[in-house]
Amino acid sequence: MRASDRNITVETDVAIPAGTTLTVLATVAGGAGTSAGTITFNNAGPTAATSLVTAIGSVATGRTAGVSGAGLGYAFWVSNSALLVTGTTVVTVTYTLTEDIF
Repeated sequence: MRASDRNITVETDVAIPAGTTLTVLATVAGGAGTSAGTITFNNAGPTAATSLVTAIGSVATGRTAGVSGAGLGYAFWVSNSALLVTGTTVVTVTYTLTEDIF
């Protein structure tokens, strides 16, 4: 049997609107992987996949909140109202779970 670790990455499809900030954070239960901390998105453009949680072991099921797995959260706010413009921007945030077999 081969061992494996799983990882969660996060990315956006377009730039976050100017004057706003989006952060994502994974709160990881003990033994369920390693959080990369807070990832911040701004209006610099869409992001490539960025590691959010690494080294998720095979027993990290996430079946019980706060006990196993990772809680994924986000915050979005206006950081500079002078830069806001009229219109609508849809930003898709994609979380991807991958497996590294070794």
